[in-house]
Amino acid sequence: MENLLDNLKTLLQKDERFISEGELLKNKVVELALKLDKDLIELLLSDKQMKEIFFVEISPSSLRGAERRSNLIIFDKDKFIRFVSNKQFLPDSYTS
Repeated sequence: MENLLDNLKTLLQKDERFISEGELLKNKVVELALKLDKDLIELLLSDKQMKEIFFVEISPSSLRGAERRSNLIIFDKDKFIRFVSNKQFLPDSYTS
C-alpha cells in the first residue's frame, strides 16, 4: 500500500492545481474527483497502476443493445475518494 500511496502522490504532483507551498491539497483532489474533472481522469489513466485500481473496464458485450466494439473504461470515483480520504494519504492536508 505504501508504494501505491507514494505513486499516487507523485502522479498528483504533476498537476499544479493540487500543489500549494509544496504540499498536495487533498481537498482539491477530492473536489475535482467529485466533478469528474477530465484532466484528473486523464492523469490517472496515464499511469498503469492507477488505471488498474481506480477504473473498471466493461466489455460492450455485457451491455444491452450495445453496438460499441471497444471496451468502456469507467472511473470508480467513490473508490478513489475513499482512498484519497484515508488518513494515511496526506494526513495533514486540510486546505484547498
